[in-house]
Amino acid sequence: MRSRTQRVPNGDVLISPILVNENVIDVTLSPTSAGQAATLDWRSRTSAMTMQGIANTAAPSSAADIVTSGDALGEGPLSCLASPGCKGTISGAASLSAPAAIPAGYVSPLVGNVLYVSNLRVNDPPSFARTAFIDALARAGVTVAAPAVQRNDTSRLPASQSYSGATQVASYTSLPYSEIAKLILKVSLNTGANLSLMYQGLTKGVRTVNDALATERQYLTGMLGLDPAGFDFPTNGSGSPDSRATARTTAQLLTTMSRPPIYPVYRNALSILGVDGSLAGISKDVPGKEHIAVKSGATVTNGQMIAMNMAGYMDTKSGRRLSYALFVNNAGPVTELTDTLEVFNDEATILGIVYARC
Repeated sequence: MRSRTQRVPNGDVLISPILVNENVIDVTLSPTSAGQAATLDWRSRTSAMTMQGIANTAAPSSAADIVTSGDALGEGPLSCLASPGCKGTISGAASLSAPAAIPAGYVSPLVGNVLYVSNLRVNDPPSFARTAFIDALARAGVTVAAPAVQRNDTSRLPASQSYSGATQVASYTSLPYSEIAKLILKVSLNTGANLSLMYQGLTKGVRTVNDALATERQYLTGMLGLDPAGFDFPTNGSGSPDSRATARTTAQLLTTMSRPPIYPVYRNALSILGVDGSLAGISKDVPGKEHIAVKSGATVTNGQMIAMNMAGYMDTKSGRRLSYALFVNNAGPVTELTDTLEVFNDEATILGIVYARC
């Protein structure tokens, strides 16, 4: 495991250069007929773990009662992946031994899927990637003597930058970063944003979160000219409740980013309101939605909506191009996930008014 210098406080998440399925296990549950067992599945499927627990299909009018946990203690992250016999658990809320229940005809409240989807965080990405790689080699007919499930022994790795081209047996070229940025911005992939922070830090010769944040701030204030008093990212800007920026500074950033040649790529990485990304399912009736590029963000702490924000670009009905930032603070309690969507719908309505009148 890496030291605290590669972790962010938003969920105590490790920033790892190794990503297999974004370092989570996606757990899905789908209903069958009332009174019958529900269908449980998960990915990535590796020899590192399995899922256990009972899940039933309940009556159509009943509420879903589903909890996924990473170990026998009922905790979220999977901390056992490097040990044989690791199991995640699906259960009801009462206890780990209570059966989970999903109603027949279930539809998820946010995106309208007919699957319940949850995930378990991988706490040891290098060991999990090691297992996934050995499993893949075995499927391809390659015999591997080492156990598939075992902690990745970093002490046996060669020194950094010491690999010789003569020992290379394969290579993989990723998609361009513009495609990675599109994934990050359209669905608010904090894992990718955290990793991007470290990428830019590495270009400046630093290898810790704090040092990367310092180089990021230097770039934002020096190269882009942002007001130093207008933002503060003390730990990490992606999804961390203590990270703050004013609407004015956010709009200034967007305006500045509209000038370089990379602007079309940057804009195309944002969601289109009511069309794709994390806001695809809302604001279908907002005038001009297809002309509004948006990045949404929500900070919910202790059951309260602390900040519900939208920012991006729009090409208005009259042909003007606008950078905008629309922030709503202290919007109230969250009793259901759909509470946050009500605020986003209100903000989208405001954007539609701006589109029509400017």
